[in-house]
Amino acid sequence: MLRLLHRAVCFYTKYMELPFISKLQKGKNALVVDVGSGSVAMAIVDVRHGRPSVVKSALREYIPHAERDDTHLTTAIGGKLKTVGEKFLQSYRKEGEKPEEITHALVVLHVPWIRSQTTYAKKSFEKETVINPGAIESLAKEAVAQLADSEPAINSKRIFETSIVRTSLNGYPTAQPDGKSARSLEVIVLQSETDSAFIKNICGTLEELLPGRPIELRSSTMVDMQVMRTTADDATNYTFVDITSEATSILGIHEGVIGAVGTVPIGTRVALRRAAKEQSSTEEEIESRLEMVARDACTKNNCDEVESVLDVISNEYTTIFGKILNEVTKKKRLPNTLFMRAHPLLGKWFSNFLSRVDFSQFTETTKPFHVTILSAPLLSKHSVFAPGVEQDAGIWSAATFVHNARQPSIDIKPKR
Repeated sequence: MLRLLHRAVCFYTKYMELPFISKLQKGKNALVVDVGSGSVAMAIVDVRHGRPSVVKSALREYIPHAERDDTHLTTAIGGKLKTVGEKFLQSYRKEGEKPEEITHALVVLHVPWIRSQTTYAKKSFEKETVINPGAIESLAKEAVAQLADSEPAINSKRIFETSIVRTSLNGYPTAQPDGKSARSLEVIVLQSETDSAFIKNICGTLEELLPGRPIELRSSTMVDMQVMRTTADDATNYTFVDITSEATSILGIHEGVIGAVGTVPIGTRVALRRAAKEQSSTEEEIESRLEMVARDACTKNNCDEVESVLDVISNEYTTIFGKILNEVTKKKRLPNTLFMRAHPLLGKWFSNFLSRVDFSQFTETTKPFHVTILSAPLLSKHSVFAPGVEQDAGIWSAATFVHNARQPSIDIKPKR
């Protein structure tokens, strides 16, 4: 159900399947807010029917490393959200657009702001039985009870999202189970937690920027699992790596359930800072060189210098990632199919890095990961960027989620 979190317009989602966004009419503008480990992005998504939705405008800004004090990072993110919001909406008006036409907001929270878990429950029937919402609700409650007993358990006071991410009849995932007959029913439930003060900070800021708009909060875990379900050939067994500015999250999905979770304190900005230090340069200079490499516009010496620095970083990061992967895979190895989201400038490098033979010991087949970057081939059928709008990996996933979020809701009232 939708539950009031902050004043009258900031809701968090609980015990259901995409109820809020699913009511967003096609042809409406949605504000998407992507909160990374050290950055905030905003975008306007024109939600369209029968063709890809369009990211009309987007902006991401990073918190300077000098201001990244873990004690005050939550406040820094809130301040950056306000700064980005004011700048973004002002620019949006200058483009001749009307913020008043924005119908609602979606906020996606990434690691380290969230922690997510999944579980499943299954029920068999003696004979073919018609499946109704009541049966799904009852089974989902059983799954939620299992999550409460998991280790480490989600803190019930910090839960902001509990969602049914997959329903299966007779062992087959089914998007519309209501009214169908089956001998067995299975549901997979995702639950996510975050700091309530952090959410209030975000919601309060957005309410000031866009008074009266409903605001939905989602974990990047939920968004990624739904995006995979609509874009990947096999959304049952895979590894998902989300590389944000300051951290990388690793999810191992087995039969639709999260079987492994890990966080590495390395992200795109961390890599840029390390490269800048190696070259006695600045992040901006390294970023500029990477852009030239991507356009094949640098001299051979400059390209060789960049690649040499990245090789040094790669060797260092192999040890760090290896330690985390060793912990993550103590119970179960990771699927070889790996989907990755990263900044376009470092996407190819991170893809090659994760494909290293060094990490094959952590995969199910003991062969290297087969890496697919979340980019145009997978996402452009669902969402695209308008000409002149810089592509942003986090925004692209969120826009795809908004475009495909049309499943009916299932309201499961939690026990009090």
